[in-house]
Amino acid sequence: MKPPTVLLCAISLQACTGLQGVNTLAADEIAGAAHTIHTAAKLTLCRGITVGEWMREYGASPQLATAWRNLCAAAQTETPASPATHP
Repeated sequence: MKPPTVLLCAISLQACTGLQGVNTLAADEIAGAAHTIHTAAKLTLCRGITVGEWMREYGASPQLATAWRNLCAAAQTETPASPATHP
């Protein structure tokens, strides 16, 4: 005897809603990791670059120099949290 289609649909929907919490948690973890990576990249680009590297990369192009200034000079760049600095 085949189970009714409505029953199978109801069971499938219940399983999906049970996984919604897991999906939300995973999305939050991924978003947090992406933010940390973005902050670290911005820190490296804005504060970790040497003068020589800046001159080679941005100094020859007024457009690139302006873009770097707009991204880095006007904005505060925070240091990513690490276990060593945050208990």
